[in-house]
Amino acid sequence: MLHVGTIREICKQLNENGYHISEYTLRLWVKNAVIPAVFTGSRALISYDAVCRVLLCETENAA
Repeated sequence: MLHVGTIREICKQLNENGYHISEYTLRLWVKNAVIPAVFTGSRALISYDAVCRVLLCETENAA
């Protein structure tokens, strides 16, 4: 299942699931292309699963 939402929504969901991460960190990851985002106007939509992969060090570039 793919969960997509705004940075604020995904941050809230992550915190509820035990991942203590700030909105600021997610915004930096989007800005630095650590996680992909789709923009609708000035709002970024990100994938919960993509953030979890980064948190668990399961990026595509990992060997």
